[in-house]
Amino acid sequence: MNRSRLIVTFVLVVGCVAAGVHFIAGSGRTQAVAATPGAPPLPLPAVITIRAPLPPGHILRPEDLAEVRWANTTPPQSAIIAGSPEADALAGGVTRRAFATGEMVVPGSVITPGERGFLAAIVTPGHRAIAVSVDAVTAAGGLIWPGDRVDIILTQEIRDDGVALSQRVVSETILSDVRILSADQKLEQAGDAGKGVEGAMEPRRVPTTVTVEVTPADAERLTVAATLGRLHLTLRGVAATDLSGGDFGTPATWAGATWAGHVSPALTTVRPARAAVLSAAPDRPAPPAEPAAIRIYRGSEGTR
Repeated sequence: MNRSRLIVTFVLVVGCVAAGVHFIAGSGRTQAVAATPGAPPLPLPAVITIRAPLPPGHILRPEDLAEVRWANTTPPQSAIIAGSPEADALAGGVTRRAFATGEMVVPGSVITPGERGFLAAIVTPGHRAIAVSVDAVTAAGGLIWPGDRVDIILTQEIRDDGVALSQRVVSETILSDVRILSADQKLEQAGDAGKGVEGAMEPRRVPTTVTVEVTPADAERLTVAATLGRLHLTLRGVAATDLSGGDFGTPATWAGATWAGHVSPALTTVRPARAAVLSAAPDRPAPPAEPAAIRIYRGSEGTR
């Protein structure tokens, strides 16, 4: 029995010594491989930075961003790593503050679409966002997207039988070069929206309201115009300019008002029927005539 125990103990000791020697030899080889000169270092992730100076409220485009790879140290924990979901969501976002060239983008410095406060961030300082009711006809067939610029036309009908037919309908451009901020609650631009799985285009739903950017005074004009008649949006080309050379939000005075008679000259030959003029107050009855009187004189006094 004692001999068997000695044999078992001897075998265990020999096995432990062999395992220790193998571990030491393996560690030595690993260190030798790591210390081998000329081995390429492991690549470190790239972080997202700003390519050129940007002001606050700037809508980020892919060309505004750059990728910088960290050389010898790991990137800061606050950095946004290239290829991450956070990096993919930056394009179309709005800067909360000014950025310098090469500055690293960190979470919270950019408001992404759909985030609370995004619409307020993209409104130009000194301007306001106001919603306008539209349909497929008044919104250029529903093909107006956020970021487009439009002219706003007011069409109103004058319902007065005393007015000539040629002047009962009038249309005029009340605001020009107005920027579209959103269509319904969609904030993405035409190049970023409408793509479903595997890049397939999804059907575009016609918006019922669009939000436009105007000055405070033009917001009041637009509110009054919405009660006067129907508003139409006309899409402007990329290089469109007004003949009057007006600035943002100014009325296109060069166009003037277009009356029904300008569109259909035949209406100028039609004369409205003259309406009978009726007094609003009832006729007063004639006052009763005084009865004839006879005066009788007695002496110097007279009586009736």
